[in-house]
Amino acid sequence: MCGIGGLVLLSLFTFIILRLFFFDLHRAASTGMFPILDYGELFLTRRSPYNGIEEVRRGDIVIIDYRGNLAPGDLVSRVVGLPGDRITLAGQTVTINSEKLRLRIVTTGNNQPVYAETNGNARYSVSYPKNCNMQSLSVVVPDGCVYVLGDNRCNALDSRTIGPVTFSDIKGLKLGK
Repeated sequence: MCGIGGLVLLSLFTFIILRLFFFDLHRAASTGMFPILDYGELFLTRRSPYNGIEEVRRGDIVIIDYRGNLAPGDLVSRVVGLPGDRITLAGQTVTINSEKLRLRIVTTGNNQPVYAETNGNARYSVSYPKNCNMQSLSVVVPDGCVYVLGDNRCNALDSRTIGPVTFSDIKGLKLGK
């Protein structure tokens, strides 16, 4: 019994250390990342995942420490633009540095079509609900910042509302697909 008890104690200690210093468990607090994350879904993130902004990649799903008054707390969003990128949004089109992100229809169920979007080397799923047209805008991502969009493009709190996200506000990276 002592051997099993010691093993359980060691496992618990290891879990606590990993949780305290390296990983977090988050719950999707909105539908802003549908279809990748459903409302209420739990997912694992790595704390302080980058040593510098140059390590951030398009397509990364990041946890943002948002201190604004719209929905204070942690936001989950996808990095689409890096420092110096010109982001242009119009209708259902996202353009980065004069290149339109490619969309390919995947499913059309539940009044919420899902598309495969390609952004450089990153490929992921996004949703544009029927009758969804994003507000037109054009912005150059400042140094030290990234531009994020929710995958549920018409139902997400992201850089269209809160502006470019400073590197210091990125506190985690979603692990896995």
